Amino acid sequence: MRGGPHPGYDKAIEIMNAFLDSLLLENCSIRENINANIHLTPGCFIAGANFDELPGLGKSYDHGDRVYPATNYRRDTGMYIFRRFPERRKRINFDGEWAQFVLRLGAGDFACYTLYEVSLFSGLEIRCYCPEASVLEVYQGDRLLGRFELSGTRHCQLISGLRLENEGRSVIRLLVTRGTVDVESLATQAVD
Repeated sequence: MRGGPHPGYDKAIEIMNAFLDSLLLENCSIRENINANIHLTPGCFIAGANFDELPGLGKSYDHGDRVYPATNYRRDTGMYIFRRFPERRKRINFDGEWAQFVLRLGAGDFACYTLYEVSLFSGLEIRCYCPEASVLEVYQGDRLLGRFELSGTRHCQLISGLRLENEGRSVIRLLVTRGTVDVESLATQAVD
């Protein structure tokens, strides 16, 4: 509503009841693409800046002894998150401006991302940028999925074709062993 006169007590109650009724699960429409993003199941899209904040420094993320500029998003983590795409708009209505940000990982830095309902039919791809030649290692739990030598370029680089093991709940860890990697996103999908 854009303001105006109060509709009256009875009408206000009717409006509020209709709103609350629309929130009931049985009155919701299931939209699989949004459902996967909410539950972090195969088919989801995760922004690079949405790494696991818990259990905390040294366990789900690490930035060594480096001090990075603070951002309002995940301020207490000390990780380097910056706005790379100020022109991007929200992907879906309830999103914040997260699609504008990337997570910068330097040599020795890592970030973890938890996924659920991972099966043998789950694949992973990573979109990133490298301002310099870099090496990125991708792990599922303790298992190395791949070690990627990335060229220094201003263009997006796509790491795809990674197959995940059947683990149900699974932690993906991105570790930079050389250079600098700006993680834009991770995406999972069902593979044959």
